[in-house]
Amino acid sequence: MSERIIAACGNDCAACPRYTLQPYEKTEEQLRRTAELWMKIGYRDHVVSNEEIACTGCKPENWCRYRVVACCAERGIKSCAECGEYPCGNMKQCFAVTTSFEPMCRQVCTEEEYAQLKKAFFEKEENLMRARRETGRLYTQRLMLRRWEDDDAEDMYRYAADPDVGPIAGWPPHKNVEESLDVIRNVLNGREAYAICLKEDGRAIGCIELKLNGHTDMTERDDECEMGYWLGKPFWGQGLMPEAVNEMLRHAFEDIGMAKVWIGYYEGNAKSKRVQEKCGFRYQWRSEDVEVPLMHETRTGHVSSLTKEQWRQDKQG
Repeated sequence: MSERIIAACGNDCAACPRYTLQPYEKTEEQLRRTAELWMKIGYRDHVVSNEEIACTGCKPENWCRYRVVACCAERGIKSCAECGEYPCGNMKQCFAVTTSFEPMCRQVCTEEEYAQLKKAFFEKEENLMRARRETGRLYTQRLMLRRWEDDDAEDMYRYAADPDVGPIAGWPPHKNVEESLDVIRNVLNGREAYAICLKEDGRAIGCIELKLNGHTDMTERDDECEMGYWLGKPFWGQGLMPEAVNEMLRHAFEDIGMAKVWIGYYEGNAKSKRVQEKCGFRYQWRSEDVEVPLMHETRTGHVSSLTKEQWRQDKQG
């Protein structure tokens, strides 16, 4: 099986009949058959020459009704999978056109031809979503959520040292950069712990995490998790936290197969309560005398949850 070569738009070039004609070592018969296939599925309304049918790969200056490669070049990225606006209206149209084109190909092509075209063109949306997961990054309109790195320690300390940030969430202010580095290495080292960053500079301004089974006391199910977060004080009141939470909910339900997400806040944390309400969480219960180990005290806790079905219904309005 050939190695996958995923193009900027999500097409699998390694499966494309035209791309696999490179280099120009194919026989006249192979070139002719590929040209005939292209005319059969309606890509060309005239006989295609051998020189024209062999694809040399996408380039920004090449004709494409969606300008995908050119758009990526302008943004300094390699693929739509890296774009913070994915899926943009342009790509949604591309997906829709491709989907509408598939039944005709199934009808006029042999099973072998259709299987090759399906792999090459009709799985582009799945390919891009897979590529987005592999980057370890999530995007919203204004934010990038990415894995924590050692170099983030100073930025973390800048906000985690604020006494208005940690204590209300259940942890004391950081004392120095070394403590922040230790937290990055030993606490936020899980695969679902993300630094919240502004897309414009990529620097960490907060944290959001999905705690999977074994790392939370809210559930014992493998298809449920707990969400936690905090945000640097200079960025409060801008709607950034709901923006990050909504993307993490999408990620939890669509990317990693969660059926329910749990979340909580301590009495008095009105901002966190409001974020959870805005993002659709349903209130479940109140607990008295909850141990807060890092603060050496007990508090009143409030717990909410959101199921995948509830999330879907909310999205549909």
